Amino acid sequence: PPRRARDGAAGSTPVADATPTRSPGTARPGAAPVRPGTSYAALAANVPDTAMPERGPAAPAAAGDASPPVVAPDAARSLADALRNGDERSPPIVADAPAIERASAAELADPAAYRRYEQRSQAKLYRNFEQEAVIALNDMDRDIQRGRAAGVPAELIAEGEEKQRRLAEALEQLRRDEKGGHE
Repeated sequence: PPRRARDGAAGSTPVADATPTRSPGTARPGAAPVRPGTSYAALAANVPDTAMPERGPAAPAAAGDASPPVVAPDAARSLADALRNGDERSPPIVADAPAIERASAAELADPAAYRRYEQRSQAKLYRNFEQEAVIALNDMDRDIQRGRAAGVPAELIAEGEEKQRRLAEALEQLRRDEKGGHE
């Protein structure tokens, strides 16, 4: 049977090759042992530039061939470099998140001060939603116009318009609630 990712865990998918699984910490014959939990970056840091022999392009493996596929040396070096240094084309992993204001010790001790802290936090959340909703509505409008110009089917345009209408309604409801809550 084919190997399964994560040692046959439920919901795992079969691995492409049919080589037998090795117990954690073992490696191919002649390779240095790998400790469980070792990161790919740590493994790549130990890949010498001469790890792959100079061969031509990889040839497709014959059916039933148990040998690993041949990898082009420049592809192996590129992968090792990407694992070590990342890929400059990739977007940042973490988006800029606004700093979260925490309640001070005085606010935690005084119920009235804590209520004011909660109201400030809620108002900030609503302001952030409103700003993002306005941007999203403008983007949706632009996308709907581009879709019409490109000949997108009417049912897809109607779906986009419905989403735009529902977001606009939610924004207006928020504005009404905020306005009514401050008067």
